[in-house]
Amino acid sequence: MWTQFDPDDMLSALSQPERDLFGEGSLEENQPDRLQRILDWVVSLVRGKVAAWSQNRSRMGEGDTIPEELYGDAVEIARYKFLSSFPGGKAFLDDSRTALYKDAVKHLDDAAAGKLVIEPPASMVFDQNASAFGSKDNCLGDLGFWR
Repeated sequence: MWTQFDPDDMLSALSQPERDLFGEGSLEENQPDRLQRILDWVVSLVRGKVAAWSQNRSRMGEGDTIPEELYGDAVEIARYKFLSSFPGGKAFLDDSRTALYKDAVKHLDDAAAGKLVIEPPASMVFDQNASAFGSKDNCLGDLGFWR
């Protein structure tokens, strides 16, 4: 299943002191929304990595959705990028979080190489009238007779 990236999921991955210190991006007036820009970038990254495997290109979710198989990885990448976007935020990126970030990037690379199975979106309907090569299926369903 493919789903929208919820900003609250990334914010809940932060500790309470991090939420208190950085809030939702510590915005000053007339500045772009830091968190939303990072989330948009992460969604584009995940979708690009999934589409890098040619067999996934015709099985992409609609709009700005991402596959559930990579949702947790998207949260890790967004948290890492969000914290590292602040001058003092790197102090919160310990070895454990850096390792989680690197694992998440590896999972995206695995998806790009076809090593990770990505389920098609639930709305995807298989067209039984034509194959990938433009031919038609000449079998009459369960009867096993050929036309």
